[in-house]
Amino acid sequence: MERIARLHRTGCPAAIRLSLMASCLGLLASAALADWQPTTNLTFKAAVAAKVAYDSNVYLQDTDPAPGVPGAVPANHGSWVFSVMPQLGLDYQACEAFKLTTGYSGEYNWFNSASSEDHMIHRFPLNASGKVGETDWKIGNAFTYIDGNNLGPIFGAPGQIPAIGGIPMRDRRDALIYKGNLGVQQPLGKGWFIRPEASAYVHDFYAEQHTSPPGGAYENYIDRQEVTGGAHVGHGIGRNTTLSLGYLYGRQDQFSLLGANSPYDSSIHRVLVGLKGTPWKWLRLDLLAGPDFRDFDNSIAGFDDEEVVGYVLSTVTFLPTKKDSIVLFNKRYEQPSFASMGMYEDVTYKGAWVRQWCPALSSSLSFQAYLGDWKPPAKRVDWIYTPAASLTYVWNKKVTMELAYSYDWTDCDFNDGRNFSRHIGSLMVGYRF
Repeated sequence: MERIARLHRTGCPAAIRLSLMASCLGLLASAALADWQPTTNLTFKAAVAAKVAYDSNVYLQDTDPAPGVPGAVPANHGSWVFSVMPQLGLDYQACEAFKLTTGYSGEYNWFNSASSEDHMIHRFPLNASGKVGETDWKIGNAFTYIDGNNLGPIFGAPGQIPAIGGIPMRDRRDALIYKGNLGVQQPLGKGWFIRPEASAYVHDFYAEQHTSPPGGAYENYIDRQEVTGGAHVGHGIGRNTTLSLGYLYGRQDQFSLLGANSPYDSSIHRVLVGLKGTPWKWLRLDLLAGPDFRDFDNSIAGFDDEEVVGYVLSTVTFLPTKKDSIVLFNKRYEQPSFASMGMYEDVTYKGAWVRQWCPALSSSLSFQAYLGDWKPPAKRVDWIYTPAASLTYVWNKKVTMELAYSYDWTDCDFNDGRNFSRHIGSLMVGYRF
């Protein structure tokens, strides 16, 4: 609203503003249509899927709520979940220097016996890339709007907020999420290159914040964001593999809870070593790791306001046969909590094996260990373990059927009330137009 107000305070008449916008859009359209070739340059995609699932523990509670807490969610409450997922895509390539990919994907979910969890997810990707001479560039944007309940869940006791805050319930609440990145890779000669880049993450929760009822816990959600920018310098080391060293500077912010500003805003100095490529046909590497040097704006009792933590974003893919792929994934970074004032390390370890039995049939087995490690003065270490399996059949390259199952169990230090377990089984049928 403030940005709109500033436009009006400039005194620029509405007709002139509209004229300027139309002129800009006209120039963009002219540039895009200059090399228009509809038979080769424009591709439309469309698909739709329907899924039925059973969630054995919708509210992630293994312990019954204390009596007398109004609105507290029940324990071990199962529900059928019905979902419809439409997809639209548009690819446009004007020339080698410009390619655009955009579209829409939706996920509309209805809970048979837990209507408070009904929600719709709307995703809008907007990605562009190209190559000008020897310079590669790309821009990625992902907008996600969640249209769900604007009230947080109420738990039967303060210690019953689930492990890592109950991410599945968080992701059913009203919110707007933006993730974006920008990168340019420029060869420097003799195998060297430089890659400037920037990224942004904004998580804007629309759910209302309230105080907890007597004896219970209302889960609030706190807005947060991160912006970084910097560059990597690298060199080829043979066998289609590059080694790089990078530096990024950025900011992380956690916003207000019940009118009080969070003290956990910080500056980031991130030094990263990267190893990327395919040194052998059976091995793909995409490794990035290094230290995060944090400088917090405020001094907080019991908290290290000049800490050093690890940052990892790495994938290793093994291809032992033409039909098998084994993927090992590790992600580790620190960010502000979404449900309380504080900082935690968000850590994922995951292994997956995908087998293509024949052109139409494939299977997947995976195991994930997900850790939330809170920094002092908080005392909280939460693990969520998830084995999963799926079987996928594709008929005539048009119809897809997938049968899937996963199981979650937790291990929470300092507070057993956060522990839960749940089973999810699903059947999905999709059609690609």
